Amino acid sequence: IRLPFTYMTVDIDAVESYDNAGDYDFSMLDDFVEKAAALGMYTILDLHGAYGSQNGQDHSGEVKSKENVNFYHNSRMIDLTVDLWSALAAHYKDNPAVAGYDILNEPGERLDVGTMTTTDRHFAVFDKIYDAIRAQDEDHIVIFESCWDGKDLPMPSRYGWENCMYSFHHYTNMSDGGQYTAHGQSWNEKVAGVTKMNFGVPIQMGEFNNYGDAEQWEYVLGLLNRAGWHWVDWAYKINNNWENTAWGIYTIPAPNKVDALSDSYETILEKFSVLRTTDETHRVILGGKTLESILREFCTAPTQIPLPTGQYVLYDSLSGMPLVSQGSSLLLASDLNAGNVFVVRPYADGDGSVRIFNGASYWSVSGNAVVLGAVSGNASRFYPVETEYGYAFISYATCRYLRFGKDGTLFADGKTLDDSAIFYCK
Repeated sequence: IRLPFTYMTVDIDAVESYDNAGDYDFSMLDDFVEKAAALGMYTILDLHGAYGSQNGQDHSGEVKSKENVNFYHNSRMIDLTVDLWSALAAHYKDNPAVAGYDILNEPGERLDVGTMTTTDRHFAVFDKIYDAIRAQDEDHIVIFESCWDGKDLPMPSRYGWENCMYSFHHYTNMSDGGQYTAHGQSWNEKVAGVTKMNFGVPIQMGEFNNYGDAEQWEYVLGLLNRAGWHWVDWAYKINNNWENTAWGIYTIPAPNKVDALSDSYETILEKFSVLRTTDETHRVILGGKTLESILREFCTAPTQIPLPTGQYVLYDSLSGMPLVSQGSSLLLASDLNAGNVFVVRPYADGDGSVRIFNGASYWSVSGNAVVLGAVSGNASRFYPVETEYGYAFISYATCRYLRFGKDGTLFADGKTLDDSAIFYCK
């Protein structure tokens, strides 16, 4: 569980005045970590709001106009944040239930609404926090976040960062299932863009959401698992009093939000009590599935092994018939010995996608049909998916499984693994 907190959670006196900062109380964090550990869960400590606000966004604890976000130029706010992480590392250094330290959530300054970036100025602050943590704790993973892509983080060797993980966030804001392909393509590009940087450290998708569409959830979680990424969904539970389909595994329509300035302690408890989770509050999205059940399925799924580079004859696992090319078409042969040899090569990004050709032409998607032709950008990229019986293929362009039509030709519009073509390779 990635646990968001702000400096205000642990340094109460600093809320009144930064002059009072430094009298830390980690009891609330301790309580959460202890209870999660008792249930067999690790906790990532996520500093969501630093002193003075690292990004000026509401989720950092302080909304600021872009002109007033100055955290990375404010040595006092930086030093207070460095001191906090030093104290946190000293406190948790021997705690095996803490999975890692996520040092700054979405650390880019607010340039305008929803637009931020990270550069050398940010990396210098990351490095100060890293050094403060390492002075206390050599063992826990330090997590660095990017705003928003692979190009927005440095190579770890540049700063000597070790035992670290790079974390990214991705929201497409495509909640409509009719946008399935565009949503998937956005995710393909995100994973490929990070992978090609070859950082040499574990990668985490630290925040994401696929909204109310089960197919989007299954596609993205499969993509992340095949890429070997770690992932943490946002968020476990939300007060869903505006009937939004996004964000929460549990979505509870609590009618009244807490007003911290005017509500009594008793009123706050009463309002929070509505947020209890029950079987009825699981979010059911499609086909009777809950979001929790989909997440659980992919939590337990192993990382799938990519199809090794090489030359293959591809046989349909059901009929045993080989795949051949006739002109620009790809289809099953009637002769068991008539299969073509296809060469499989990984795409340059290293994201697990491959290109497949017969020595002259490449597999490519045209509309929904898979044909042979010249190399055509992302239309000629496919993700091999290992199954019990062989390999299925997902089109990078359509984000759908390859399947056989009635005449044995290939199409890139299969919605599930069950209706896909499964090949065993010789």
